[in-house]
Order: sequence, then C-alpha cells, then structure tokens
Amino acid sequence: MRHRDAFSFITTLAICLIGIVGCDIEGLAQDTIELEFFNDSNEPIHILLNNEARAPSNRLEPGASRIVTTRFFQNDSLFVAAQNSLGTDVFGGCPFVDEEFDSENPFAGQISYTGTGNFFDCTGSAFE
Repeated sequence: MRHRDAFSFITTLAICLIGIVGCDIEGLAQDTIELEFFNDSNEPIHILLNNEARAPSNRLEPGASRIVTTRFFQNDSLFVAAQNSLGTDVFGGCPFVDEEFDSENPFAGQISYTGTGNFFDCTGSAFE
C-alpha cells in the first residue's frame, strides 16, 4: 500500500509542477516576429542575432538586406551584433514595444546598420 501512496503523491506533484511551468510559459507574451536587417553603410557587414555566428549567409553588402525570424518578448530588447570585414564587433539593443503580440496584426521591424554614430537604427511597429 505504501508504494501506491508514494506513486500517487509523485504523480500529483508532477501534475502540479507541469501546471505551474505551463502557466509561466504562457504568461511571457511571446511569439515569433519577422525582421529585416539592412546594411546602410559603405562596407560589407555581418548583422547577427545573438545566437548566430559570423557566416557567409549573414554577410550583407552595402544596400543589401536579409529577413530573420526571432522571438518577440513583451517588455524586452532584441540584441543584435554587427561585425565588419576587419572583425570589429558592434553590439546594440532595440527595445520591443510594451504591447502584447497580436497574431492578427503582427509587428514589423527593420534594423539598419549605418556605420557611423548610432550603429543601429530600429524602426517599425515592433520597436519603441
């Protein structure tokens, strides 16, 4: 009888933990968002999400762009990096808007690298 009680207790505990974690995950107000990275400088540049490594696929020639998909987190910032042909790293953050993600009217955004002064220009409905 003790084994049955222990199994019942463990099962109940597992269900409670799964329920708690599930509620926390749903409460993060997250979804995917498509963004355009644009090179508005005079030199080739790698524009990277924080989980990307420098590669030919993310090297942008002057005037070129690429579309990326990432997670939208309400009240958070998207951190991006740029790396020029000399290997110089530039990091910046673009704060997302303080609104919940709406799948029927998804946010849009463009992150431009200018090469001077403010390294990233974050525009579009996704950013403050």
